[in-house]
Amino acid sequence: VKNLPEQYVKILRLVHERLKDSSPQNQVVLSGLAEMQSNFFEELCKLKAQDYYDVMNFHSYFSPEELIPCLEKIARLMEHYDFRKPVWLTECGMSTSEDAETSEGFYTDLLPAALRRLGIYEQQITVGYLRDRATGYRTLNDAQVDLYLKPKARNVIPVDFPHLRGLSASHVPVLIATTDEYFPLDYFPLLVDYVKRGGTIVLAQGMPFYYNSTMPSKAWFEMHVLRTKLYPILHMSPLNNRFDPITNESLGDVPPFIDRCADADFEYVFPINAAHPGRYFCADALHPGDSLITLISAGTERIKGAVAGIYKLNSDDLHGNIVFQSRMYGHPIPDKEEEQARRVARIYLLAFSYGIDRVFWYNFRSKEADMSEKEDCFGLIHADFSDKPSMQAYRTLTRFCPDGSTRPTLKSNDNIFRVQWVTPDKHVVRAIWSPYQDMNYTYKLPPKATVYNHLGEVVQSRDNKLSLSDAVLYIVE
Repeated sequence: VKNLPEQYVKILRLVHERLKDSSPQNQVVLSGLAEMQSNFFEELCKLKAQDYYDVMNFHSYFSPEELIPCLEKIARLMEHYDFRKPVWLTECGMSTSEDAETSEGFYTDLLPAALRRLGIYEQQITVGYLRDRATGYRTLNDAQVDLYLKPKARNVIPVDFPHLRGLSASHVPVLIATTDEYFPLDYFPLLVDYVKRGGTIVLAQGMPFYYNSTMPSKAWFEMHVLRTKLYPILHMSPLNNRFDPITNESLGDVPPFIDRCADADFEYVFPINAAHPGRYFCADALHPGDSLITLISAGTERIKGAVAGIYKLNSDDLHGNIVFQSRMYGHPIPDKEEEQARRVARIYLLAFSYGIDRVFWYNFRSKEADMSEKEDCFGLIHADFSDKPSMQAYRTLTRFCPDGSTRPTLKSNDNIFRVQWVTPDKHVVRAIWSPYQDMNYTYKLPPKATVYNHLGEVVQSRDNKLSLSDAVLYIVE
């Protein structure tokens, strides 16, 4: 919409005048701004919109730590434009809807079949996956590793960026390198070097290396678009010419067909539709000695591209392999209800620590008319009023941070988050978690302190050792 900020402020001023004329006690709440990625809020600040509302309001369905850049941006803009308003997060949460089209089969079916074509058998090797606590970059969490890799591989190990340097391709011949479209550019040469030395990397989703970003929490805010400029370094190429030579029509994001190769020894195939649009690879950048093995193709009768396959590299500079899948937005979450429960306290505690005054989970009760419909499954309780684990997580949060508690204060170091507050009855409570990597952590517990998990269950601690994960632990004095 042309001049949208100006039009919005004009209407906001009129609404403010009418409501305040009706009653000075009326509160004007800014329309819920979505996730703060755009510059719309700053444009409103420049136009003095803050003179015409009492409460700043935004929505976000980011994961908890991805909220941080939103919160920092709001605080930064209010300081820059010299005003302070209460801030409400009036929509947040996570849906537990069933996946209509799962992508787990990539790991459990297609990947083993692709490796077999390379003479690699998972049950005989160690499979690595990138997990770097210092940057927060992680391809798979522990639950995904347990379900998708460990049943197939002889051994599975996490690899951080320092250990990627010089990682032995004979000891760890396969590495899960990306499960999204972003990757920290500074570490890309280490990945290329691993492939040079014969390693096989797995690029599990979308157009890999499309964005340069390290921290998952800042992927939406600080990522820089690289597009496909890194692909020639790995002898990869997107299908750039997607026009039918006869009709001159573009292949488009939703092609007429998608199919397995003729000699497929796997069952996995994924639909390409509006929710999972098509992205295509080809052999244009191969060097002599390289080959592209297409496992799943998509297109028309006259033009098609690889949407899953293998770049088998044996040329002048690269001697490894690349297993890829271009399926978009296909993150498998093993147990969404458990994941939702682990997010509850983190969202609230981070928001309150950054000065947010009210947080509204969307929504309290799931409608669940259609279990595969995202909008039907955001609630903390089921449609029949029975609890989800997230409801117990919410009860635990309100038990340890009841009304009248001091505002939580946040400290984070090395991607370990610590939040502290005091309850009305003078109990000091600390919450601690490690969102990107499970770890054993030494923490000197206060005398007579009790440790609880995110569901309110007592956790035994020996020798001041805590097992940290993305589920909050409460330390209550």
